[in-house]
Amino acid sequence: MFTQNLAPVSLIDSVVFGDHDWLENSVEWQADLRLELVREAFAHHLASCPQYASFADRKGVTAEHIQTVDDLVRIPQLPTSVFKRQRVLSVPPDEIVMNFTSSGTSGTKSVIHRDGVTLHRLCGMMRSDSPLFGNYLDGMDETNSTIINLGPSRSDSGNVWFSYVMSLLEQMAPMQSYVVGSDLLLKEAVDDVRRSLVEMDKVFVVGPPFLVSDFCQEVIGAGAPLEGGDSLFVFTGGGWKNRESERMDRHEFNKVVGEALSLADPLQIRDVFNQVELNTLLVECEHHRKHVPPWVHAFTRDPVTFEPLPDGEAGVLCFSDATAKSYPCFLVGDDVARVLSGVCDCGRPGVTMELVRRLRGSSHAGCAETIRSTVQAD
Repeated sequence: MFTQNLAPVSLIDSVVFGDHDWLENSVEWQADLRLELVREAFAHHLASCPQYASFADRKGVTAEHIQTVDDLVRIPQLPTSVFKRQRVLSVPPDEIVMNFTSSGTSGTKSVIHRDGVTLHRLCGMMRSDSPLFGNYLDGMDETNSTIINLGPSRSDSGNVWFSYVMSLLEQMAPMQSYVVGSDLLLKEAVDDVRRSLVEMDKVFVVGPPFLVSDFCQEVIGAGAPLEGGDSLFVFTGGGWKNRESERMDRHEFNKVVGEALSLADPLQIRDVFNQVELNTLLVECEHHRKHVPPWVHAFTRDPVTFEPLPDGEAGVLCFSDATAKSYPCFLVGDDVARVLSGVCDCGRPGVTMELVRRLRGSSHAGCAETIRSTVQAD
């Protein structure tokens, strides 16, 4: 029979593409699944990426050492700066379909090479009924919703990762983009939101926080209130980039946006965490905590000893992401964060992450003192 020739669906793909809501399961269930998925990914990259296998060998860690959830912190992790300096692949070069870069606001750009499997898994997460988004996108579809993208279209975003990821939201509803070349068409965006609020049940404004701030200033400057009510939603991501001096803390940002757009509830503003090296989105719930799906292991390390830290302690944020097939997505990042395991205030069990700040100083320096002062300043 034809079906006998079909390849079996892997466990990671059954979780990413399946309709099971993993947030309904206990912390322990998610931890067991995380162990299996990340351990399997670790074995794949050891077998398929000579550079990473050599690195792990120097660390003295093999797949056999990963037997419990607590062992996941032993998986050797690469500083994100590695991807600024060399090509790291776990698949043959001819399987790569797209190369993505970071924004490069801090200097040299990271380059991540993704094959079709890795990219499709990202797309599989980004659907309106994905547990990744909780209940934020409930009722959203192409007939009653529209997306105002304060960024370039997918065809114009090129290989800049953040712009590409945000453009993938067009899988969920019609999207109009408002960056053309280097110009942000703010007036046109405001006019289209105003019109869409009359024609649609749900209107989403998406973009980095500094462009959402510009959008709100355009609304205020126009002198005509924008009555968002309970129909307008704001989805931010990507940070403040080279406008860090304008950064607002989260409470102030929500207040400014909520008042400018006359939102019924600040819970209509959500943020997403991602970086070019990470193949998964971490999306906020209504209590502004970013939930970590069970195919990602997130934890923090002490900035001086580099030892793993207990739940809730601020440290250097680290990830192991099982969805990346084309490169070893075992990362030491450039952020300070807290990671907690338990039941969130939103009622969903699992692991959540709260960003504290970006690391101060050069990400290339690798200076423990710089990292330590960042953490201890909190």
